[in-house]
Amino acid sequence: MKSKFLPLFIDIFFIVIAIFISIYAREAFVYYSSAFSYYFFDGNRLLTTNDAYHFATATKDLINGNIDNAFYPIATFEMPSILSAIFYYILPFSIDDLFFFLPIILSSFVAIPVYLLAKDMTNKYFALFAAILTPLSIGYSNRTIGGYYDTDMLMLFFPLFGMYFLYRILKQYNLRDVIFAAIFFILALLWHKVSATYLLTASIFFALFYVLIKDRKNLKLYEALGILIISISFINIYIKLILLAILLHFMSDKVLFFQNITDKIKSKIKYKSILILLIGCSVFIIANIDLILSRFATYVTDKMITQSAITLHSTSGTIMELAPLTISNLAERTMGDNATFVIGLIGIVVMFIKINKSIILLPFLLLSILSLKFGLRFSMFGAPVFSLGYFYLLYFALNLLNNLFKDKIVLNGAKFIISICFALFAIMPNYYHTKNYFIPPVVLGNEINALDAIKQDSTSRDDLSISWWDYGFLIPYYANTKVIIQGTDLDGINHFISSFILSSSSQIASYNMSKLIAEAFYTDDKELIKHHNLDRILYKYDAIKDPKSFIDSLGDSSFKTPKINNNIYLYIPYSILSIQTAIDEFSDIDYSNGKVLHDEKSKTLAQYASIVDKKDYYLLDGEFEFYPQNGIFKSIKSGKFINVQQFHIINRVGDKLQTTTTKYSDDKKKLHIIYSKELNMFFAIDERTNSSLSVQLFLYENYDKNLFSLIHSDKGAKAYKLK
Repeated sequence: MKSKFLPLFIDIFFIVIAIFISIYAREAFVYYSSAFSYYFFDGNRLLTTNDAYHFATATKDLINGNIDNAFYPIATFEMPSILSAIFYYILPFSIDDLFFFLPIILSSFVAIPVYLLAKDMTNKYFALFAAILTPLSIGYSNRTIGGYYDTDMLMLFFPLFGMYFLYRILKQYNLRDVIFAAIFFILALLWHKVSATYLLTASIFFALFYVLIKDRKNLKLYEALGILIISISFINIYIKLILLAILLHFMSDKVLFFQNITDKIKSKIKYKSILILLIGCSVFIIANIDLILSRFATYVTDKMITQSAITLHSTSGTIMELAPLTISNLAERTMGDNATFVIGLIGIVVMFIKINKSIILLPFLLLSILSLKFGLRFSMFGAPVFSLGYFYLLYFALNLLNNLFKDKIVLNGAKFIISICFALFAIMPNYYHTKNYFIPPVVLGNEINALDAIKQDSTSRDDLSISWWDYGFLIPYYANTKVIIQGTDLDGINHFISSFILSSSSQIASYNMSKLIAEAFYTDDKELIKHHNLDRILYKYDAIKDPKSFIDSLGDSSFKTPKINNNIYLYIPYSILSIQTAIDEFSDIDYSNGKVLHDEKSKTLAQYASIVDKKDYYLLDGEFEFYPQNGIFKSIKSGKFINVQQFHIINRVGDKLQTTTTKYSDDKKKLHIIYSKELNMFFAIDERTNSSLSVQLFLYENYDKNLFSLIHSDKGAKAYKLK
């Protein structure tokens, strides 16, 4: 009895070790961040990625019972929100701490399927090494650190468990493994349908390829693949489960009910296995093709043309995590460095050759390679495959030593030393990176005060707050209002509207656009609601044929805005200044072709936090000198200088900001130097950016009191309310 359960106990012990190391390494960030007040608001931890507040808000609505008026009705009933709500009721965490700590814990569970796969391919010791390495890999740990409350925390767990059971099916068919594989395929789809669709569809394709080449006469495998295809099809979950139950019933050798009818049907169907596969393929094609094509188009298209024939920029190429990686970046994010990456890549090739069934993992590798084109977010999918390849190659190479050493003690000693050295060589760089990784919160703690002020002033969850999309998920969570743009907006439409409002040099134009978008946002017109927000405005005001003239007219004080029953707010945090020049590009375009009129390189918004007053000049960040007497801004390193247009000193007097401006004769560069004594910072800003609504409302608090009222002001953020 003892020997029977000992292997199981060892497996559990090794898995616990791998999970513990992963959690321990991630916990270091919890300790480090606790020392900084800006990681907290009202005593609660802030999250570390924008998307975290999407599911955090959805989960919060689910827990608080805001079902009918949830900010994200779909996400509220999606698996991440439901699972988090369950954890909230069974774990001793506050709601904010829950969102912060769940990624640390759940992401570490990826060690389980990696261990099981590696053990099946090598042995339990190399499985332990692979299970330790995968959760610590840089590309994965960076996206599953404390507060990174996003779908990434279980993005690999469910598909990899599905791969484990699919691997077992191909190795030796068992209906039980088919059922478990289908369960994890469904869970993967419920957790993140887009990535699961691509990964699992491709894996099934490679599994079918393997079957046709290596095991084509095993008809049971076609049935299994048909079941798995249906598992990842976008059909109603109840219909899916019923269909799967029926098909599994006919696949089973032991009929549990309706045996006579079942036997008759089976006897009349000649090609049952092929039929099940064809049913699965048909369901999948009908249900999934639209999503696959639309999501692919989102990532590869850099422009979109709306119905109004305005060519707008999409977010392709503007999101940091979608910026292409270099080979060296990919190596670092999957294995820690170039050497282990090369070893892992060689190991993957050897693994695919020696264990043909492992070809089902190829989609994970390919998706990580796509990060060379589509950005770092995809690199983490390669982590488990490279870990498996690395340790499989080590396992394969060490087995060759069997022919070199006859003495088992010497042989085992050599294997042990080499294994430990190579394992540490791969694991330690990733471990130290994870342990020392430091990521700032989405916004600093003092930037939340303005959102809290909006929450206190707001009278309804239907009130609207306008800001940039970086804060789109953050605002409903803290301000308890709706937004017009958020992180899931990828087409550029709401980016254009928000950019226009925040970047316009005409405050009346920003005010009018805010009113118009609110009207479009709340419309219940059956015809208008068919269109996106921008076209709703253009159709409503009969401007679809000449949108430019209509949009230009928004700066006219005689433009009549609609009456809006809900409150409209502007949220302008300090952190928006660093991205204002990029924000401007989404509306500063030629409407006919989408070309940016003033690219980001032609604009300036530089910040200098280190200021030394040398009486005759200011020394900025130890690199620049500014002479206020004559307006010369000089680079110490190059010796080059420019004459600025204006110098503004902004100081708080009582509850208001006062600006003292010095104008200079040379107007060629049109550069403004700003000394904000309240922020204790210098700014160098070009004319266009300086006149934008964001800069005017945040740095100067220069606003038209007939249009806006200031409801909160501090160093972190400003909140305004439209009149």
